[in-house]
Amino acid sequence: PRNIAGPGSMLNDFQVDAKGKTIYIADTSALAQNQAIIVYDVEKKKARRLLKKHPSVKNGHYSVHIHGKPLKMFGIFKPKFGVDSIALSRDNRWLYYAPLNGGVLYRIEVSAVSNETLSEKELGERVEKFADITMSDGITTDDAGNIYITDMENAAIHRIDQAGKLQTLFKDSEILRWPDGFSFGPGGVL
Repeated sequence: PRNIAGPGSMLNDFQVDAKGKTIYIADTSALAQNQAIIVYDVEKKKARRLLKKHPSVKNGHYSVHIHGKPLKMFGIFKPKFGVDSIALSRDNRWLYYAPLNGGVLYRIEVSAVSNETLSEKELGERVEKFADITMSDGITTDDAGNIYITDMENAAIHRIDQAGKLQTLFKDSEILRWPDGFSFGPGGVL
């Protein structure tokens, strides 16, 4: 509904929990600058818009550059993107997310996001800065608790361990033009 995803919303990346009961959606809102995380309860058919005023979902201070050139919309406007990357830990304990051009990966416990009695302020106090990252448009997690992030500015794929240490796994500007979404295939191949 319009009160959840109104004019200017840009519902971008999303995660579905393992039971298929809850969907977590990043509202990037590049034009309206009204970023938030939307949580949709599949059984109740009810959506909630969360963290809408919190700094962790707002656009970052970096200008987006791809292969050394500034990204422009309509040839003139340099967009600022809010929360974009979003992923659940495999144990469903943490929701990880990051503004595309923010340089920080945040996390919040799923139990806090699910708690409808928490105020926006109380929910915001439970957000944790997890790691400094590159500009990222997509993330995922593995069974060992690692977080994988794309880096469209540097045409790279990185892995972050549970200590928050970032390691570059692959970098190639010919193969990766704007890396975004991830998927694990047979045998655990990313």
